[in-house]
Amino acid sequence: MINEVVLIGAGNVATYMGNALQANGVQVVFVLSQSLESAQRLGQQLNTEYSANIADLPVKSDLYIIAVSDDAIKKLANQMDVTGLVVHTSGTLDVEVISNFPEIGVFYPLQTFSMSNPLQNEEFPICVEATSSDNLYHLKELAARLVGIESVYKLNSKQRKAVHLAAVFASNYSNHMYQIAEELLKKENLDLDILRPLIVETAEKVKRMSPKDAQTGPAKRGDIKVMGDHMQELEGEPDYKALYEMIGNSIVKRK
Repeated sequence: MINEVVLIGAGNVATYMGNALQANGVQVVFVLSQSLESAQRLGQQLNTEYSANIADLPVKSDLYIIAVSDDAIKKLANQMDVTGLVVHTSGTLDVEVISNFPEIGVFYPLQTFSMSNPLQNEEFPICVEATSSDNLYHLKELAARLVGIESVYKLNSKQRKAVHLAAVFASNYSNHMYQIAEELLKKENLDLDILRPLIVETAEKVKRMSPKDAQTGPAKRGDIKVMGDHMQELEGEPDYKALYEMIGNSIVKRK
């Protein structure tokens, strides 16, 4: 069983992990961040030791969680001299990116985290991978303590990359659409509040039916006139116009 964890990183994912682990009886014994200010913030929040110096890392712990940007993972891993299970939290990187350690794995929480806005829904998947059956068991057990066993997914690196790509469309890109919608509303001195019920209901629908069946709107209906009117309204926004046309055509092809 994993009882002691070292966090490498102090951003959105690491902050969630640290608090969730400690809330479920797992001790975070150390926080490392490239920024001393960030390390101090999270270390003090978790009431544990912290540093910005990689030489200060504890040499042995049950688990080391590398929760930093994808570009920084390999470099950091190559600088670490530790004994224990080492995992990264990336949705896109292969498990072998940290192959300089004998015991490795992946602990990928499939959720959007913001330090300034705590999670409203604690039910989400954690995807795990390990190069040994024992370590896979321990990661699954740890994930189950955080989200429940029904939300733990054993995925290989290829599957996890597919999930991450799908998640970018479902979360990151849809959120960008909200941003565009807000900008269009502001031009007419309107607030995003007018769309919030629609946004929530659209998200709720996919709990009950497939996205294809839930699709509505002019493109789904093949309403060329309305789509043409929208395109005219976007004449002053060529990027948005191109995006509208591309997405509209994609919906038409799949209706």
